Amino acid sequence: MNEVPGFLLALGLRPDADERAIRRSYATELKKIDQETDAQAFQRLRETYEAALFWVRNRPPANAPSPAPVVPEVQEPQKELAPQIDRIDPAPVQPLIETPRPASPHENAHEVVEAFANRLVKNPLSSIDDAAMLLNVALEDDRLLDMDARFLFEANVAHILAGGWQPGHEHLFEAACEAFEWRKDSSRLQRLGQAGHVVDAAIVEQHAHADLPPAHRELQLKYLDLLRRRHNPGEEAVALGLDHVLHAASLFPNWVRLTSKTGNIAAWQQINADAASSTFRPSPRRTAPAAATSRVPLKPSQLVAWFAIFCVGLMLFVLLQSFLKWQGARMPASEPLVSQAVRPVPSASPATVIPTSPTSSTFAPAATPPRASIASPDVPTAEYSVAPRPVYPPMSKRLGEQGKVLVKVMPDSDGIVRGIRVAQSSGYERLDAAAVDAVKAARLIVPPIKAEKTSATWYMAPINFVLTDGAKPPARKDWSQMVAAAVRPNIVLAVEVQGNPVVEFILDLAPNGKILNTVLSKSSGVPEWDNAALRAIRKTEYMPLPDQGKLPPQMVLALRPKNQ
Repeated sequence: MNEVPGFLLALGLRPDADERAIRRSYATELKKIDQETDAQAFQRLRETYEAALFWVRNRPPANAPSPAPVVPEVQEPQKELAPQIDRIDPAPVQPLIETPRPASPHENAHEVVEAFANRLVKNPLSSIDDAAMLLNVALEDDRLLDMDARFLFEANVAHILAGGWQPGHEHLFEAACEAFEWRKDSSRLQRLGQAGHVVDAAIVEQHAHADLPPAHRELQLKYLDLLRRRHNPGEEAVALGLDHVLHAASLFPNWVRLTSKTGNIAAWQQINADAASSTFRPSPRRTAPAAATSRVPLKPSQLVAWFAIFCVGLMLFVLLQSFLKWQGARMPASEPLVSQAVRPVPSASPATVIPTSPTSSTFAPAATPPRASIASPDVPTAEYSVAPRPVYPPMSKRLGEQGKVLVKVMPDSDGIVRGIRVAQSSGYERLDAAAVDAVKAARLIVPPIKAEKTSATWYMAPINFVLTDGAKPPARKDWSQMVAAAVRPNIVLAVEVQGNPVVEFILDLAPNGKILNTVLSKSSGVPEWDNAALRAIRKTEYMPLPDQGKLPPQMVLALRPKNQ
């Protein structure tokens, strides 16, 4: 009877499938299931896989003869015989044939890891491609088809890396991060114990190192590579590269320990100390004459000559000071520099008002106080043949940004804008940019007299952004709350932290809010929480701008696991 069992059909196999085919089919189907979101499907697949293995291990051979039917024999009546004691030979005992016990996932993983480690010792990896190929060969081994064995192999690779640098480990680190997707899913490393935490910290530090300025980063990589290869690269190389190596080792200790030979740092420091001592050690041949001459007293004529030189120098200094004072008294007093006064914009000047709703034009909150303008009072106001059509930025609406922008434009004889700049800012970059874009597309009316002039004429184009939607602008938020709202959603912590320790980071910020550099200034004492907070800051990338639009170049960010 050739009926195919249901568990074989679920795995897409035929009745003649062997144990190896079942494992391969299970691994293929497992990749199609997300174990975290679809736990029921994973459980059904696991039960099907175990049922198929049990069936294939206990099925009868295909060529086994079928048992013959048993025919009952007719017993004839036996004659009564005298009792005889016959010698009964014991039946031969058939030896039991023990079926080989399948190896456990732990044994399979141990065998693959042992071969993998021996290969690393005998033939150190020379490139990332070699490391990736070695990992792929190991992962394709039939002994790692079982998911438990594969997990144990991954944990052992993390343990090999966390044990410290060995030749080729810098390439194995990159290949393992790609093969096991450690950079995309840090929770995989959290399940690998202490070794996983060390590798996770190294990955976070590697990301932080990538954010350094390119020139500084390339120098560090150059000397870290030299640190791996040379125990004594020479006094000149040590003098140039020791500071870079020590800086990298202090900021990124886990990453440097996993990918560089940190044992050479002490040798480099000793070489640098020996070079410094030999440079400043006086030579015996030169010190003897110097000591002899230092004990010779100066002659009276020499003392007189040195005293005369001192007096002449002092007289020249006094004369120079007197000349400078006399020259300053002759110069007329210059007029003080007077900054241009802030002139309020006349109410009658035409300004383009950008309302947020055309139906409620009667309500407008007080505009932002105008800033100092670089415009001169004789600049004429622009008149348009094609008026500007500014677009109110949606983000400015949401944040309640409003104000007046004075744009200074220079048209050609046809009225097309050829030069443009902001004469007075609204206080918000988004509104200034929207005003400039609107005026660029406008077309001005240039009087014929001014069109015939050879010199360019500037005009003033006011653009007024006003919220007129019948509602007051939203209240300004506390900047610390805005920062917490930006960072906290990115925190992923796989372990429970006792208490509520605080970790502090120093952040270097660009004017647009981009995080340029992050340095751990105060540890919480819990490495898991420190790494989770650092990953969240890296993932945030940009800090929110405060309401006034100004951002400090450096800030201290303190985070706790529990939001109080």
